[in-house]
Amino acid sequence: MACVEGVLGEKIEEIRAQCRIMISGNESEAAIKMLEDAWELLPGEKYEYDESFHIVAYILEAAIKTNNKEYLLKWMNRVLLADPERDQYDKGAEKDMWVGRASYVLGDYENAKKYMKMANEKSNGRCFRPNDTVYKNFYFGITNFYEIGEKMELDGKTMELDEKTYEKILELSELGDFYAKMEKWDKALEQYNIALNLIPSSKYQWEASTWLYAAIGDVYYYKKQYNEAINYMNEALKCTGGLGNPFINLKIGESYYELGELNNARRYLTEAYIVEGMDIFENESEKYYKLIAC
Repeated sequence: MACVEGVLGEKIEEIRAQCRIMISGNESEAAIKMLEDAWELLPGEKYEYDESFHIVAYILEAAIKTNNKEYLLKWMNRVLLADPERDQYDKGAEKDMWVGRASYVLGDYENAKKYMKMANEKSNGRCFRPNDTVYKNFYFGITNFYEIGEKMELDGKTMELDEKTYEKILELSELGDFYAKMEKWDKALEQYNIALNLIPSSKYQWEASTWLYAAIGDVYYYKKQYNEAINYMNEALKCTGGLGNPFINLKIGESYYELGELNNARRYLTEAYIVEGMDIFENESEKYYKLIAC
C-alpha cells in the first residue's frame, strides 16, 4: 500500500491516532473536524494512500456515534474509493460494511441490507464487530441470536469482549500501527502486547488475538529477529481465522528465508501464493517470489 512519507506522513498519523482516542471518548464532533483537516493534507490523488481509508472510516465512525447525517452523506461513498489496494486483503468487505452501517443510520434500510450482505459474504461473517449488535439484529432479522464476532463458548458459558475492552484493544492497536509505520519498533511492540494482555484466557478463540499476534510477528520480522517473528506468526495461525491466512504464511516464509531454511520458506511462501497469487508479493523483495518460481 502507498503511505504518505516523511514529516507530512507523521503529522497525518499523529492526527489519526489522536482522533482514535477522541472518538472512543466524547469528542467525536471535534475529531471529525480534525480528520477533515488530515484529509486535506493528503497529497495528489488522495484515494491512492492507505491513510485515505482510515481517515474516511474514522469520520464515518464519529458521524455514526453522533448521528451526524450530513457527514454520513458526504463521506460514506468515499470509503469505497479509498485505498483500492486494501481490497486484495478482504475483497472490500470492510468498506461495504461501513456503507451498510451509514445507510442504516440514514434510514436507507434497503441499501444497508445490500451492503451488509456483500460484507457478510466476503468476510464469512467477520465483518460484524462486537459492538455491532444493532446491525446484526437488523441484518439477521432476529433479536435473540448467537452473535458473530468476538464471542465464544467456554465450558458451556457464552463469553464475549465487552465494548469498552474492545475499544481499548482497538485504540492500542492503532497506536501500535502508528509506531510501526514510524519504525519505532519497541514502542509498537509495547502497545500490541498491552492490547494482547487485555484479551481473556483461551486467547486462540478470539479473532482479535489473530491480528495482534500477527502484528507482533511482523514487527519482529522488521527487527530482523526472525525466530521470534516465526513464533508469533505461528501463534496467529492457531487463532480464529488464522489458518490459511496468506499474510501470516507470507511472513513465516520470508522469515524462514532469512534464516536460510529454504525448504520451509518455500512451503509457506507457496501457501501464500496459492491464496493471493502474485498480488501477495507486490510490495515484497523479489527474492521471495523467485524462490517458489524456480
